[in-house]
Parts: sequence; structure tokens; C-alpha cells
Amino acid sequence: MVTYIPGTTLPYPRGAESAFSVILPLITAAGGLSLSQVSAITGLEGSTVQNWVKRRWVPKPVDKKYGLAHLPRILLIGALRDNLQIEQIVALISYATAPVGTGTVAMTEAGLYDCLCAAVRGLPLSGDGILDARVRALAQARCGNDGMLQKRLEETLSAMSMLYIAGVIKRRALDQINQFL
Repeated sequence: MVTYIPGTTLPYPRGAESAFSVILPLITAAGGLSLSQVSAITGLEGSTVQNWVKRRWVPKPVDKKYGLAHLPRILLIGALRDNLQIEQIVALISYATAPVGTGTVAMTEAGLYDCLCAAVRGLPLSGDGILDARVRALAQARCGNDGMLQKRLEETLSAMSMLYIAGVIKRRALDQINQFL
């Protein structure tokens, strides 16, 4: 199950209003975050974040501080970069946050990040569900009473299955993205 706030090393606290409401006090208490604090929260190397700034995927920090204009984008890119090119992520963010017409309020990047977190919170990732039961049954059927072999097959088959499913989902997502980008 998704137990960490996406794009961070922070666990979801019980009763949190939103994912960004957990992070916002960290930003506002210090008037922004230093690069080392961003790295601690996101698990990203400082050089990675600096590279994103250099490539203009993330705005330049103000007085070496990362704030509301920076952190939501860093978190979104960090959460999605395993499956999309960063240029595609930035295009998605721009698409979702662009004004729709006159008089409408555009989605903020922090709001978009909160929506992503709400969408995936509680989704099973491993350790539960139909896939795990199916893998366990297949391993038992194939390995008989050999516990070590069964364990090895379960671990391998589970990882391979999730990778295959991730690939299918990624292809479907890219097809969807290509329709509007």
C-alpha cells in the first residue's frame, strides 16, 4: 500500500488533511527550504535538483531557498520520473495548470500534487491483494514442499508481474498523454 507521501521520504501521517499540508509547515517555518532539506524530504541528490533548475524544469531558488514555487514541481517530477521523461512530466504539469479560459482559476502545482497524492493513497502496491495470492498459489503448485525454491519463485514472479503491469500501465498512460500533448 502507498504508505509514503509520493515523491518524498515522509510517511503519511494519520488524519492528514492533504499531503501538501504535511509539507507546507516545513516550507513556511523557515521561509523556504535549503537544498539539503529538499534532499532530505525527497530523497533526491542535491545535484539532481540543481540539474533540474539548470535545465529550467524547476524555477531558480530565491536566496538559495526552495518554496511554494519550487517544491510542488520537485515533488511531482520526483514522483513520476521513474516512468516518464522529465520533459513529459513538465508538459503534463503545464497542461494541468494552464488557465482554461477567462475568469477561471488555474490549478496550482501544489493542488495538482495533492490531487495525485489523493488519487494513489491507499492503493495496493505489494504485500496484499489478488496478485500476491495468485503468485503464492502458482509458487506452491510449481515448487511442492521446497520452501526455499517457493520463496525464491514468489519473490521473482511478484517482481516480474509488477514490472509487466507497470509497463502496460505506462503504455496506456503514454497513449493518453499523446492525445493531448
